[in-house]
Amino acid sequence: MAKYTGRPIAEIDGSIGYIDRDARIDVADIARQVAWYKSQNMLKGDRTGDQLIDMRYALPLTPSASH
Repeated sequence: MAKYTGRPIAEIDGSIGYIDRDARIDVADIARQVAWYKSQNMLKGDRTGDQLIDMRYALPLTPSASH
């Protein structure tokens, strides 16, 4: 990307999010994010990360494969 945009590698590297090539979901991180939003009073109700992910379709990201 740096080659084609003319931007420094460090700038691009710090701005690109991680996307798993198999589209797996980091279930533990989703739970952590839900807990944070609740702690900031930005999420109403008693939803948990597990309730937001339909595991019939989601592929969990194993800890050894996380980035």
